[in-house]
Amino acid sequence: MAAAQWTLCRLAGLALSTALLAACASLQLSEPYDARIEDGVNTYHKSFIVFTKGLQFAGHGEDGRYDAPASRAFYATAAAELGNTILRAKANNPDGTCPSAEAAALGLGGLIDAVAPGGLPQGLADDDATAEVVTLADGSCTVVTLLVLKYLHDSFESIHRKQTFVSPNFVLAQGQNIDSAAETAITAEQSKRP
Repeated sequence: MAAAQWTLCRLAGLALSTALLAACASLQLSEPYDARIEDGVNTYHKSFIVFTKGLQFAGHGEDGRYDAPASRAFYATAAAELGNTILRAKANNPDGTCPSAEAAALGLGGLIDAVAPGGLPQGLADDDATAEVVTLADGSCTVVTLLVLKYLHDSFESIHRKQTFVSPNFVLAQGQNIDSAAETAITAEQSKRP
C-alpha cells in the first residue's frame, strides 16, 4: 500500500509540476527584448544622420531640395523603416501600456511634452500637422517612444516639403530632438534584456 501511495504522490507531483511549468511558460510578465526593434531604430537613426549631413553640405543647392532624389529616397525608406519597427513593437505587446514609473525612468515625459501641441519651438513643429498627440496610453514604453520618433520625423519631412530647403539651424535643433527620441527608444528596448 505504501508503494502505491508513493506512486500516486509522485504522479500527482509530476502532474502539478507539468501544469505549473506550462502555466509559467505561457505567462509573460513583460514584453520580450527584440533585437530587430533596436536594429530598426539604429538603422533609421544612422540614415537620418547621413541624410541631414548631406542637407547641411548641400545648403540651398539642388541636393538640399525636398524634391531631390536623395531626399525622396530617404523619406520613403525612413517611413518604411519606422513604420515596420512600430508595427513590430505593437505586435510584441498588443495590449501594452507604459507604466508611469517606467516612463519617468526613461524620461518620456519630456519627449511627450515636446511633441504636444505647442511643445516644440516655433519652426520645429508642423503647424498643419494632423498627427495625434502621443500619450502613455498609446502602448508599451517602446511603442510610445517610437511614436514620438515618428512624429518628429514626420514633422521634419513636412517642414522640408513646405520650405523646399531646411536651414542648418533647423537641422541641428530637430536633429537633437530625433537623437533624444532614438536614444530613448533604444534604452526602452534594451531595458527588456534578460
